[in-house]
Amino acid sequence: MISKTMIRRNSTLVTEFVLLGLTDRPELQPILFTLFLAIYLITVGGNLGMLVLIRVDSRLHTPMYFFLASLSCLDLCYSTNVTPKMLVNFLSEKKTISYVACLVQCYFFIAMVITEYYMLAVMAYDRYMAICNPLLYSSKMSKGVCIRLIAGPYVYGFLSALLETMWTYRLIFCGPNIINHFYCADPPLIRLSCSDTFIKETSMFVVAGFNLSNSLLIILISYIFILFVILRMHSAEGRHKAFSTCGSHLLSVTVFYGTLFCMYVRPPTDKSVEQSKIIAVFYTFVSPMLNPIIYSLRNKDVKQAFQKLIRKNVHLNKKLLMYIVAGYSNVHSLLIILTSDIFNLVALFRSHSAERRKKHLFPMWFPPDSGHNLLVTLFCMHLRRPTEECTEQDKMLAVFCTTAMPMLNPMIYGLRNKDVKDALRKSTRKQELGK
Repeated sequence: MISKTMIRRNSTLVTEFVLLGLTDRPELQPILFTLFLAIYLITVGGNLGMLVLIRVDSRLHTPMYFFLASLSCLDLCYSTNVTPKMLVNFLSEKKTISYVACLVQCYFFIAMVITEYYMLAVMAYDRYMAICNPLLYSSKMSKGVCIRLIAGPYVYGFLSALLETMWTYRLIFCGPNIINHFYCADPPLIRLSCSDTFIKETSMFVVAGFNLSNSLLIILISYIFILFVILRMHSAEGRHKAFSTCGSHLLSVTVFYGTLFCMYVRPPTDKSVEQSKIIAVFYTFVSPMLNPIIYSLRNKDVKQAFQKLIRKNVHLNKKLLMYIVAGYSNVHSLLIILTSDIFNLVALFRSHSAERRKKHLFPMWFPPDSGHNLLVTLFCMHLRRPTEECTEQDKMLAVFCTTAMPMLNPMIYGLRNKDVKDALRKSTRKQELGK
């Protein structure tokens, strides 16, 4: 058998890969860019919003929402690992990724997928403890236990991903470098290898199959016990509440596990790789986007916490919005005026005519025109904290802005402007001749 060292010596090794993406049709690239950018922004906004909501509302400081916050953080990292590079490739002609960057992306992707397997299993176990052992729930699910239940999946996921990435690193890529996918995934990478892939394929099937089935088994056992307890409940309201609590988690599990089973538990052929791109869209983009929506729309506590936060900050939001709008409008218009004045000054100082400089320079700045006066007034009015003293001062500034400014404008532009004064004299002479 030819050794790996001999193959490396006699071959030109691949240093970068080309990601084909979802499609090679140029006319679809801007549309797909807009679509996936919107999905990514919703994903980031939804998961960050969920993290902030759980952090600021004391009623959500329970094990269930502690695990939900961890899931939101995981979904955020999971989507960010793939989306930015994919968006860049939509608008770029050179859709390449270096060998090292490809391995890094592959490592974090596998790590976060395996971590999410067991995070969903932990959330199922939490629901089992809450519904089946409500009296022991507080003592059994203490803060220390919750931290260990979260740390376990992360440690196991990242160590398993390291092992899988090491097997990928041992593969030799010396031929085609075109990955028929929108990110560096194991199945299309295996298709490109010019060395023996048996160990890598076997490892991928074993790890994917073991973790999928193991975590899913924990979820199924938890929900079997939950179902028995719910069916024994005499209260219809209690059954409805239990089903409502578990429904969100079951929906997330169905979307996530269903797509991953289709992705990994089959041999990597050309046809399966093509199909896996469509399947990957669901668990890479759709699932992280849907999770905060599923857990918020179907959860009474989250909706109440959100409404409370909105009511609490509505006054602050109004003031903040006023400052943002006033600041942006004033700064933007002032920037335009100052830029125009700078260009005017540069042009005037380049002029060799002293008469021309005098003609245009002094009317422009002495006295200041209405644009400068108005902006200074508005800055004084809006970009300050509204105290009682400021309110009294604002009355005087408002008088200047609403009464004095309209009166001064014709004087500013008329008395200092030779053309306007000549037109005024001409009009006066015509009226005198008419009489």
